[in-house]
Amino acid sequence: MTRRPLVAVLALPLVLALAACGGGGTPPDPAPVDEDPGVPVAEEAYVLPDDAVLRTDVEVTADNGATMDVAMVVFISTAWDDPAAADRPATMTEQCLDALDASIYADQLFSFAKIEVTTVTSGDWPSDAGVFLFPSVEHLSVAATGDIEEAPGFSSEAPHCKRDHQITVGGSGEMIVAFRGDTDDVAAAGGFTRWANHNYGFSAVGPVTFSECTHTASPLGVEFGWSDTYDAVVESEVCRVGIFTEDDDS
Repeated sequence: MTRRPLVAVLALPLVLALAACGGGGTPPDPAPVDEDPGVPVAEEAYVLPDDAVLRTDVEVTADNGATMDVAMVVFISTAWDDPAAADRPATMTEQCLDALDASIYADQLFSFAKIEVTTVTSGDWPSDAGVFLFPSVEHLSVAATGDIEEAPGFSSEAPHCKRDHQITVGGSGEMIVAFRGDTDDVAAAGGFTRWANHNYGFSAVGPVTFSECTHTASPLGVEFGWSDTYDAVVESEVCRVGIFTEDDDS
């Protein structure tokens, strides 16, 4: 009968035991844990730029179910001779033809506010639908660039800065608004607050319905004239906030 060495026989259970315990080798990676798909990822909150005074938003739905998200951000007014914002009076002069120019700005101490408008559409957005933009030219001079277009119904003889504006496509543009007597000059009564004498927002163009109308004023806006007691009109075809008995400021 063949005899096996006793050492080998005794060592065999130890080897098996070490193998069962991993034998000191690298342990296997833990099984991956599936993330809970029911927990939504929080969206980063929008923060107004440092020089912004007011933001207005609305969601617009067309009859065919397509949507347009619209945002309007109003920036603090700047003086007519502010070199950092020289494009504002230049745009106004270009679109006002002979009605306004640098000599008038200097004599009457004009300021100019910039308003950024952005729209994002989804679905088959109809070409005849969108939003009318406020402030209007009834009490102000307003120039516009980018995807913002002139509203119909104005005489071809009227300067472009005296025609109202609307946007009917996904895109962006700027409105420049002029305010008389509104610099920090001692002779100017406004002191960059005349923007707060008006209202901002949207009304319907074409067969659309408004929802999710919101308004946010910044601390800078409150510092320069805005009040949380101002009126807001929120209806199915209107989203506006501000003063509705307006001054004639340009």
